[in-house]
Amino acid sequence: MLWVALLTAQDIPLTTPHLLPLPGVSVGIGYFRLIPTQNLILNGTTGWSIQDTLPAVASELDLELLRYRWWDHFLSIPHFDGYASLGYSVFTQLGSIALPNGFPTAFKLYNTTVSDFQMNTQISELYLSNQVIFNLGHRNSFHGNFALGYASLKLYQNGSGVRILSSKAPAFHFGLGWKITLLGRPGKRIRLGVTGSYSLRSFDLAQTDENLKLPDGNSGAVSPIQSLKINSPELKVSLDFGEALFNSYTSYREPYRLGLLNIGAGTGLINYEPGITLQFDTSGTALQFPFFAKLSQSYSLQFFEYNWLFHVLRQANIDLLSGLGVRLWKNSQGTPLPDSWAHDFTNGSTTFSGMSFAPRVIDWYLNHALIYPLGPRLQARFTGATGLGLLTLYQNGVSQRLIDATGFTWQFAGGLGYTFKGDGSSKVDLGITLGYYHQAFQIDMSQSNLRPLDAEKIVPLTFVDLSQPIFSITIGLIFGGSPNAAQRAHTAFLKQDYAAALDLQDELLLLNPNHHNKGTMLLERQMINDSLVTTYYRDVRKILGKGKLQNAFTLIQHGETPPDDHLKTAVKAMTIEISNQALERAAKSLKSLDYERAEAMILLALKSDPTTFPVAKVLLARSYIIRATILYQSGVFKRSLYWLKQADGLTDRYKLVTADLRQHIGDGRLDDANAGILKQDRHLVYDAMAEAKALNPVLSEIVDQHLQDLQAAMDYSEEQQLGSMKRMALDNLLDDVSGLTPENFQPQIGMRGAVMARYVGAPVRRFHEAEYELWVYPKPEGQELWLYLRNGVIEKIDLHDKLP
Repeated sequence: MLWVALLTAQDIPLTTPHLLPLPGVSVGIGYFRLIPTQNLILNGTTGWSIQDTLPAVASELDLELLRYRWWDHFLSIPHFDGYASLGYSVFTQLGSIALPNGFPTAFKLYNTTVSDFQMNTQISELYLSNQVIFNLGHRNSFHGNFALGYASLKLYQNGSGVRILSSKAPAFHFGLGWKITLLGRPGKRIRLGVTGSYSLRSFDLAQTDENLKLPDGNSGAVSPIQSLKINSPELKVSLDFGEALFNSYTSYREPYRLGLLNIGAGTGLINYEPGITLQFDTSGTALQFPFFAKLSQSYSLQFFEYNWLFHVLRQANIDLLSGLGVRLWKNSQGTPLPDSWAHDFTNGSTTFSGMSFAPRVIDWYLNHALIYPLGPRLQARFTGATGLGLLTLYQNGVSQRLIDATGFTWQFAGGLGYTFKGDGSSKVDLGITLGYYHQAFQIDMSQSNLRPLDAEKIVPLTFVDLSQPIFSITIGLIFGGSPNAAQRAHTAFLKQDYAAALDLQDELLLLNPNHHNKGTMLLERQMINDSLVTTYYRDVRKILGKGKLQNAFTLIQHGETPPDDHLKTAVKAMTIEISNQALERAAKSLKSLDYERAEAMILLALKSDPTTFPVAKVLLARSYIIRATILYQSGVFKRSLYWLKQADGLTDRYKLVTADLRQHIGDGRLDDANAGILKQDRHLVYDAMAEAKALNPVLSEIVDQHLQDLQAAMDYSEEQQLGSMKRMALDNLLDDVSGLTPENFQPQIGMRGAVMARYVGAPVRRFHEAEYELWVYPKPEGQELWLYLRNGVIEKIDLHDKLP
């Protein structure tokens, strides 16, 4: 048998598959009753009367073999879907109904007597159904179905399991049901359903098997039952698991076309049953089979298998290969014939001696194989075949063979295959399979030119059924297709090598713009882009965790739009976190008088989260006051007044601080006026006295870049309001810097000494002690503040009593 490697595709399916092998199974229970002259027709009055009602309960098993979603090819209606299914069901009556006294219960099947029959209905059916679905959300759905089937009835059964009285007829089914998704999502889910249905079946039993006769050997009506109708309500519980098993239905690979040189070897154990698998034309005859005579050998060769389904389903989510095959089947050992049987034959010109029972079948068949993947190298395979078998029944020691017959054969099998070598264009595969081979033959010696040499010897065989299960091991070689660029792109995606996956897809679509996997590749391309964005922001999260605020914010600005709401929320949370951390760092920098870093952090906070403007403007005002104080200490009064104006324009919180500093600046400007009088510089005197007298520096300089950024944030703040929790936290942050003045300033470790000296003034004493430079500032209550600086940065702070 041919085994073909299919590579696993999308672990997370994108859509519900159109074609689905073995979607699921359902079990149920049905009820029916038979009433003479109504739905049970008898030829005469013998047996049951019209008053007799024969109720029965039956179990039902449905196996869905194949499902195809057809709805979206014709209609596009939200919440609706539809599919067709091919399935096989078995309807078996629970318990039996005893036959009336007038009904025969013993029969002759061929020349074997079988007896003790009762009425036990079994119906096997191959059906085609159509389901129309209305989806309620993602998990629940209602189903309506109509099915047409071809049913086969067996009406009688005895204690040995032999069934007789057969009939075939069409069957109709319709019903309503509901299903719920237990696990997974479309394309990879398990569903549980309940269906109520009604079935109509009508069988004609007037024509019976010609090999079935009454006990006295007479043919004709073997039962008074002429026909019956079985109309049954049924309740079924179904389990759909095919999507979960078939999770790799988008297979992303170039289709192979041709299978060559596929060899299989198997073995089976046949069960010979006199009267059933072996029929004789005389009574009292039998064959005794040793173990090795029951053991069979099977060798098969398949060639020229073609994957024709590719032309129907370009996505190639499964493969269906059809091709020719030939099989040799034989018993491992012959069986000696009884003495009363003919051992020697002649055809008139040649004599054949020493024959034994050694059947051999050469079967030419048309094979169909359905294949789908279970893993990167593992695949499942289901096959079915019909053929013509050529039987030879006897063989002697010199391999001469006699007694020919022909018959139609069929087989089905299932198993697993594994690719141990191969690429996109050729493969070598090893497989195991378990199958059932049906091969039954009628033996008619009257049509043969063979005659026993001894006329008193007989050949009693009239029917041989050599059907049996067979276990096989196969190896196959495949040609076709090309190196699998689509699959390699998908593999790169699964390995999170997104750039390589996009490059492979670009190259493939450039060379093959109408590639059969184009639609699914474009869907996966969107997933790759989304994964890139997600990975990008995950990297931002790592950078932010390391405290690199500016780098994290820059990456967010250059990133693409997040693909979903969850990621958008995460990105928004990161921008708020950047803003809050930036404000905290600004406050710490202000405590250290590092106004340049403070203002950079404030602007970063505003860009990252404009809703922080109420807090940012107060911190920025504090920074401007620190600038003004340093400029005042340096004697640059006009620039100091400018920054005070900027601070007052932002908040009223520091009005007392800025007014006090303006008084000091006014005193400084009077000193400038005196200098101007000595220099006889009228303009200098006029300007200095005007500024000192007014004590209200109203300047008309153009607002610089800092204030422009701040104005944009003010416009945004009119539409946004800060949450109460966040406002409380940030107000606490403001309290840390609200009382920062030269009079109550407390130096901190890590502060730059040069900035502090410009802010509060030079120390009263400065000298060196060991490796430190020591600065001394006076404190109230007779104490002094000693600052130890290394390389211009405060490393230690002590408080000492003032020296006498």
